[in-house]
Amino acid sequence: MLSGASGLRACFLRLPYSPERPLLRAATLRFRRRRRVFSTDCAASGAKKQKVIVISGPTGAGKTRLAIELAKRLNGEIISADSVQVYRGLDIGSAKPSPSDRQEIPHHLVDILHPYEELADLQRDEDWDAAVQLVVKAGDPKAQFIAVNDWYRLRRSLEIIKSSGSPPSAFRVPYDSFREQCSSVADSSHDVNSSADALEENESKDLDYDFICFFLSTQRVDLYKSIDYRCEDMLSGSDGILSEARWLLDTGLLPNSNSATRAIGYRQAMEYLSHCRQQGGRSSPGDFFAFLSDFQKASRNFAKRQLTWFRNESIYHWLDASKPLEQVLNFIYDSYHDDSGVLVVPEALRMKKDLSGRRETAELKAYRTRNRHFVSRQDCSDILDWIRRTQG
Repeated sequence: MLSGASGLRACFLRLPYSPERPLLRAATLRFRRRRRVFSTDCAASGAKKQKVIVISGPTGAGKTRLAIELAKRLNGEIISADSVQVYRGLDIGSAKPSPSDRQEIPHHLVDILHPYEELADLQRDEDWDAAVQLVVKAGDPKAQFIAVNDWYRLRRSLEIIKSSGSPPSAFRVPYDSFREQCSSVADSSHDVNSSADALEENESKDLDYDFICFFLSTQRVDLYKSIDYRCEDMLSGSDGILSEARWLLDTGLLPNSNSATRAIGYRQAMEYLSHCRQQGGRSSPGDFFAFLSDFQKASRNFAKRQLTWFRNESIYHWLDASKPLEQVLNFIYDSYHDDSGVLVVPEALRMKKDLSGRRETAELKAYRTRNRHFVSRQDCSDILDWIRRTQG
């Protein structure tokens, strides 16, 4: 399962069990969290729990590529749980796997919802009672107990029903109880090893799967550079994130009006194009660079929140994404097949959770975005021409 934190991203790999052909699952969560999960049938009799490999990490860390390569090696399928990849038409900004990757490795829970949903008109008309009844009729009787005007929870309930066929109350959240056990064990013991053993014992009792969790990241400055370049790449070409944002606006959606239009990248792009439309389809280079800067800053801040959140999650083993992919793949593959119950990340692959020293701290404070595609005013001329042709 993959996760980041804007929502997380994850994917599950799944196969019929056979001793020679393990079951692999991968997944992605929300916060824009990004996460991938792989699971294996350890015993046909059910005596052992299925193993699940969880790969989390900040946006731009390389989780998708790692998940696909693991799926190939373990012969599995990917089940995405990305909060944006569920929407049809939102391909570039959500960094969906390419059509060729999705053809080679079966993906699930991708392109299952339309960004425009029934609640949009009701929210615009401030008709809360009608919206509640719509969700109740869709299959969630507990929607009537949601706090008045909590449109986010109401919308999430409807999305869960549409994607799964069941209301939110139908799903167990064992991780919550596991985290409570983590806290209680930490409070009652000062011994690190005994605490870890107790946590694993508690997890094993409460969870349906045997989770092996990894967090993929890199040095903060390198991560920020990668994110800034990624934002530029999403604006390149004729079918970039601006084209997708245009489509969202043309369907009648407004920026920040639902989960799809609240997603990082889409919100900034929709706001930028809305401003261009107000100006009769015109944009100055300064307006474009301001939009790009906002997009990059929001993405970096999101990655920072992801790092902060996962730093406190004791079940994760941190891996250095800057290391050769083959080394990371081999380690996770071996961990997946290891039944000893002891997992130690080698020093060569280990990623430190905190800043490593004064030098890294100083570099981070001094960091400034240096674009590689959009450097001068002339570099955005094609985009400004596109805006004049399409947004006037």
